[in-house]
Amino acid sequence: PNRHRSAIHGAAAPLLKAATELNGRLHSVDPDRCEDAHRLVHKLGYLANWTHHQMVSDEFFKTFRERVDFAFVDGDHRWPVIERDIRNLYERLRPGGIIWASDLCPLHAPYEPYVQEYDGPDYVEHRPGTIHEAQAACGVSKALLRVLPTLRPRPQGINLSMHPNPSALIRKPGDNELLGMECP
Repeated sequence: PNRHRSAIHGAAAPLLKAATELNGRLHSVDPDRCEDAHRLVHKLGYLANWTHHQMVSDEFFKTFRERVDFAFVDGDHRWPVIERDIRNLYERLRPGGIIWASDLCPLHAPYEPYVQEYDGPDYVEHRPGTIHEAQAACGVSKALLRVLPTLRPRPQGINLSMHPNPSALIRKPGDNELLGMECP
């Protein structure tokens, strides 16, 4: 439960505020009931713009067909799950939309070979400053290395940031960027 509360206090809170101000909607997916998050969202007055889907992401994507402008990925850190999540989100991403993937492992020496070979345990909880943090981050990074070259149209504007929380922004080309040209 604490991780859900920190997620709403952290990155999700400004996204929910923006969704409310733009008359949009924020969908969150988690098998947990997220009771702390429900109370906080209700207290902040954002409940009308938030839908919590109590399920794993694979189940969510079987029925969710809406187009999205922005997606924040910070859930299950197993690389096969993240790879599917990125692929599923990219299919639903509007042209010009962005996916923000959190908790990366540095993609340079000496970490890169570890990322490539990482097969990790079934589940790793992200705990800052521990081996669990490194394992979780390498799972996210491996998923990105595997899935990015396969996405069509090819993502543009991929930004990797290492501070304070290593993450990646993946941008789907806009309609005007696709007219008559192949994205490199």
